[in-house]
Amino acid sequence: MVNNRGRRFFTVILFAAVFFVTAAFPAAAQEGPHRIVEVGFDLDVALANNMAGLGDVFNARKAVVLDFRKLRVTDITAWAGAEAGFFVNVNPRDSLSFGVFAGVDGAGELWLSQDLVRLLKEGNFRTRSIEGSMTLGAAAFAQAGLNAAFPIKKLRITVRPEVYMPLFYIPPPDFSYALTMDEDTGSITLAVGGGAELYSAMSLEEGAGMDIFGSGAPSIGADLSAGVEYSLLPKWDVGLTLTHIPVVPSSLNHRARISLELTKKDSDEPYQIDSIYDSLTGDSLTLPDFKTKTTYDDRSLTVLRPLRLDLFAEYRPLGIDLFTVRPNIGLSFLTIYGGSHISVNFGLEGRINLLRCIFIGLSTALREEVWRQSFSFGLNFRAVEFNLGLSLAGTDFLSSFNGKGVGVRAGLRLGY
Repeated sequence: MVNNRGRRFFTVILFAAVFFVTAAFPAAAQEGPHRIVEVGFDLDVALANNMAGLGDVFNARKAVVLDFRKLRVTDITAWAGAEAGFFVNVNPRDSLSFGVFAGVDGAGELWLSQDLVRLLKEGNFRTRSIEGSMTLGAAAFAQAGLNAAFPIKKLRITVRPEVYMPLFYIPPPDFSYALTMDEDTGSITLAVGGGAELYSAMSLEEGAGMDIFGSGAPSIGADLSAGVEYSLLPKWDVGLTLTHIPVVPSSLNHRARISLELTKKDSDEPYQIDSIYDSLTGDSLTLPDFKTKTTYDDRSLTVLRPLRLDLFAEYRPLGIDLFTVRPNIGLSFLTIYGGSHISVNFGLEGRINLLRCIFIGLSTALREEVWRQSFSFGLNFRAVEFNLGLSLAGTDFLSSFNGKGVGVRAGLRLGY
């Protein structure tokens, strides 16, 4: 057991450590760049759903089995995203920098309606008719550009022009289903139809070749990201960023359409399950025909990247970068889930900076309908810096804490 003298000694040591770190940077307000010239690499991968969690994976002996009867969700959602890139920056002064960058990124989401989930969980004992649809969206891009940051009095301006090329794009499909009950005859009619489209940088038709810059190559788009940060008070900074402001739209010129239809055997009529009475009298249950068809053409589609607006603040309780709190709120427009879709973004991060050598951060964030609870750790040895982030993710706030999704982020910086 630690006596009172030990507690006082520990308190003095802790106070002295905090005082030393505070005194070491008496004039530091904002954390500047760590190197004059640096090359960096970043990788971020994450996935999330609202069905199976890490506990289901680790407890499964051979395979993860989903029991729809035990699902506590009203609909089914699944999301995945990844991005990778590198950059070269030159930082002559703390508030002045410029450089180049390139990378790739992509994301996708699947959503199944509440009625379909209820049918899978409960069956159709209430003999009701249901109908619904499925939502699917995905996109991937390659990009390259320039970035610059410069001060104007108490302002810090950032500008990031870039060009991008879509690699593929899957718009929301027109897939639908309808389960119709006839109470008089006891028959069930199941109609399934529609299809999905995939636009790609090269033709997916067999024998078309792999020339991404040949006939029908995607057009290069351009957009602009810009931000402004203002030193409001000695302990407070506030800022605004606009990401992917459209300048020149891009397009994909190769389309593959996959259509699906469920019909009676050797017929174009909707599939019908005979009544129980007919089955008992000797009529056998016929199985449906799943008719699929894939077509290819050169239909063009204009593709824009999501436009984002973010407001943020940075608070330094001690007036230096030993500990900072960074809240932000924003909106995303034109996401992959539909042209008129708008999502609200939110984030709150706390970060500890020990002598600009050790960085520890905790954050909660909602970005384009995916929650992430993250822990980050970094080591800076001047010539080399390592960053690692681990996160739990989910399609809603509660599921992001119980392992329904995971994320990993890694970064490397080299320079002098």
